[in-house]
Amino acid sequence: RDQTEALMAELDEDLIAITGKQDSLYIGPFREVMREWQTKLSTCVAVLTQWLAEQKLIRYLGSIFASEELSRQLVESKQFHRASQRWDTLLMKARATGFVVECCFGDERLRVELTELHAELEICHKGILSYLELKKRAMPRFYFISQSDLMLICSVGREPHRVLQHVSKFTDNI
Repeated sequence: RDQTEALMAELDEDLIAITGKQDSLYIGPFREVMREWQTKLSTCVAVLTQWLAEQKLIRYLGSIFASEELSRQLVESKQFHRASQRWDTLLMKARATGFVVECCFGDERLRVELTELHAELEICHKGILSYLELKKRAMPRFYFISQSDLMLICSVGREPHRVLQHVSKFTDNI
């Protein structure tokens, strides 16, 4: 995480430096090169921002689909596992490339794949939200607890001693 933050900060600094130098009187012969680098760095920032958003979403969904109980109940389980495999493939390609600019700017397919992956993960996330809504409709008291608590209750549904830890959260004031 620290490396990613440092990389993003360095890209931002370089982008600011390039933008600032474009107003220089002596930029003439380098103007086109500076524009190219500005485009490359802007693209890198956009791709890395999208990359981090997908990483956050796939980690969140991964923790949900890791539960055997939920994985059996959710229709989107297979789709998530396919998306997870695509994510792993993207990570291996990025690692093999080695250079951030080359990885983010050199391969248009990366941006397309990230967009497609995002669409798949959003379908999985909406499926989870629909599942939770069904559970809430079945027991309206579930509306009074957080989604993460409800997800935990659903994931350990066959282990009453673990569910009992959360019962007080939705039975208060009865």
